[in-house]
Amino acid sequence: MAHSITCARKFALALVCVLAAGSVTLLRPSDAEAQRSIFTIRGEGSVGTVLNDQTQMMGFNFLHIQATGRIGFSLVDSFAIQLGVNNGFFLSNDSTRELGRVFAPHGGLRFEPRLGEVARFWIDANANLVLLGLNSPFGALRFMYDVGLGIEFQPARWFGIGPFGRFHHLLNESPDPGGMDPMYWSAGLSFAFRVNSAAPPRRAPPPLDSDGDGEIDRDDLCPFEPAGAFPDTTRRGCPLHDADHDTVSDSQDQCVNVPRGDHPDPDRAGCPDGDDDSDRVLNHDDQCRTEAAGDNPDPMLPGCPLRDRDHDTVADPVDHCPDQPGAPHPDPERNGCPGLVERRGGQLHILQQLFFATSRDTILDRSFPVLQAVADALRASPDIHRVSVEGHTDDVGRDEGNLRLSESRARSVVAWLTQHDVDPGRLEAHGLGETRPLTPVTGLRGGPRRLARAQNRRVEFRIIDPVESSDASSGASSGSSGTPSSGAAP
Repeated sequence: MAHSITCARKFALALVCVLAAGSVTLLRPSDAEAQRSIFTIRGEGSVGTVLNDQTQMMGFNFLHIQATGRIGFSLVDSFAIQLGVNNGFFLSNDSTRELGRVFAPHGGLRFEPRLGEVARFWIDANANLVLLGLNSPFGALRFMYDVGLGIEFQPARWFGIGPFGRFHHLLNESPDPGGMDPMYWSAGLSFAFRVNSAAPPRRAPPPLDSDGDGEIDRDDLCPFEPAGAFPDTTRRGCPLHDADHDTVSDSQDQCVNVPRGDHPDPDRAGCPDGDDDSDRVLNHDDQCRTEAAGDNPDPMLPGCPLRDRDHDTVADPVDHCPDQPGAPHPDPERNGCPGLVERRGGQLHILQQLFFATSRDTILDRSFPVLQAVADALRASPDIHRVSVEGHTDDVGRDEGNLRLSESRARSVVAWLTQHDVDPGRLEAHGLGETRPLTPVTGLRGGPRRLARAQNRRVEFRIIDPVESSDASSGASSGSSGTPSSGAAP
């Protein structure tokens, strides 16, 4: 009995080995698993011999033949459980007896990994309940285990055939006198018919998209350039060609190298809205596109200045004399009304002469009302940031002396205005001598020449910041437009 237990342990060890091998496949399923056999019908035919005398002591001869049938159920492609019947015949030692017979229903485990696509290696282990006898297959009941090893070639997915070898160990009811159980081996040919699961359809490789923009290469006109956030609707898979990166393609962009910005021009694709009069009101919002709004914009008309009918730079709503040119004045009752000063042509024109002491820079008292009018106009005109006070002389005397005298008189005027509450930072003095006569004296004699020289002795107040519009530029180039703004004794 103890010997039988030892053999049973050996059989258990064999089963563990088969299970361990099978677990490798369970833990590492392959692609073939999706095409595994559902079940397999197997047959074996073999010839073998006994391995010890114990078999012959049971009345069996040295040589035997076997036929085995099995059905296997696949757990995965390379691991299955199987049930079957082993039917073996032994030649009898006694010629008067029939052949000895082993009839053994059994069950076991089979491990059969693939060898490429053409064959399988397999190993199995089975536990047998043996009915054995000479004249009857039910003469005795024993326990047996067997282990097989072979290779199975597969000319088709549903059929396999190949050689194998198998070892059998029969356990006696009690230990025999020699201490050994009957053992025998066999070798032969096995074959299998497989019922397979449907082969999964072959997966076509995913279409190639080299630039990763969602358009496959065969349809992508720019296969190596992503379409990006702004694809070209006329060229599949291509980005817009957009030199200024304003999302308007170059073919439609009327300002190819200028982004349209936050305020695009609705009339010109890809262009920013302009500001023709540079008053910071865009053209499509500007109701006076060619006229700057200036420092007195009209709140009712975007981009337009307040109306100024007499063009004296004092807007009509605050001009006390809207139809008579004047100058700005701190007194609302005199603002924009005619006086000793007018603002026009980019200048503050004085309508009476300034008088100085002869050949000196001393301002005579009768010039003070005119200078006061200039001071009032400057204080009432915060938009005038800077004024050039320019002194001029006639052609009498030496050029160098006239230049020094004109500059000295201009500085005297600046000093007087500064003393009467005009910011000195708004004023600058320049002496131009006789270099810019208002009226040429060449060829004149007598009274006309004296009048021309009186007109040329003058002081001008030219606005240099801001420079007015077209009227300002024309006025600056023409001096005082033919009207003497001041006179002085030589």
